Amino acid sequence: MDVSLDYQRDTRRRTLLASCGALLYTLVFLICYWLGYVLIDQASLIILLVTFWLGHLATLGFVIRRHIKKLDAPSMTLPHMVWAIIFVSISLYHTVEIRPALMMAYLTILPFGAFRLNWRGFFGITLFTLAGYATALFLLQQTRPGHWSPQIELIIGLTFLLAMLGYCTLGREFSMLRERLTKSNQELQLALSKIEELVITDELTGLYNRRHLIEMLDKQRAMANREGTPFVLAFIDLDKFKLINDEFGHVIGDKVLRQFSELLQESVREVDLVSRYGGEEFVL
Repeated sequence: MDVSLDYQRDTRRRTLLASCGALLYTLVFLICYWLGYVLIDQASLIILLVTFWLGHLATLGFVIRRHIKKLDAPSMTLPHMVWAIIFVSISLYHTVEIRPALMMAYLTILPFGAFRLNWRGFFGITLFTLAGYATALFLLQQTRPGHWSPQIELIIGLTFLLAMLGYCTLGREFSMLRERLTKSNQELQLALSKIEELVITDELTGLYNRRHLIEMLDKQRAMANREGTPFVLAFIDLDKFKLINDEFGHVIGDKVLRQFSELLQESVREVDLVSRYGGEEFVL
């Protein structure tokens, strides 16, 4: 499994979902404008929408361009979220009466952070969302006091704050769970690498074992037949090795095998293969 390809597919899918959400919110915002719930002139509306979509498409194009060139693209989750939160906050400033309904857009933006942000980042983006909403209300109170009801806004604000705290808590749990899964996957990959190394390695000498030698010989033969190139196979046997074991013991015999294995490894290229065939027999 290619982890990089999986990461790219996940990034493209989430970016597409974010773009669909942005498109739907834009359509809802335009419907609200058409019904008279958005107090903004047509020129300012066009500037607002064009600016938002240019920024969104710029990050989207960056990700797609990197993926087409098969290059790693940094996560654009945070820039997408920040840009969308700014757009929603500005739209809330221009909206009357149905503002609480459009505030739900905040709650559709924040879950995307659970996939990429750590818990500190998720906490930060939650604070940014609250700051954006508070700024919109402050400007609304300063410029359009007739559309401001302190009692209603207090109730809405407290409810929104509780929702944000809930999202922040869940985001922290998701982030910590993702970090634990990532750590577990890394440990699993390390364990699998060690197991694979044990399967193909001779325990005494550290050279490749006979099983791996046979597999590599089959591959080398197939490649040689396909490309029409020869390769060299050398068998090495230590003469009178049994006398060493008989006279000095198996501990010294094992030491001789290890030192001889080190000499073999130092005497070949990186592309060559050194294997212990069995006993005091070796193959290059």
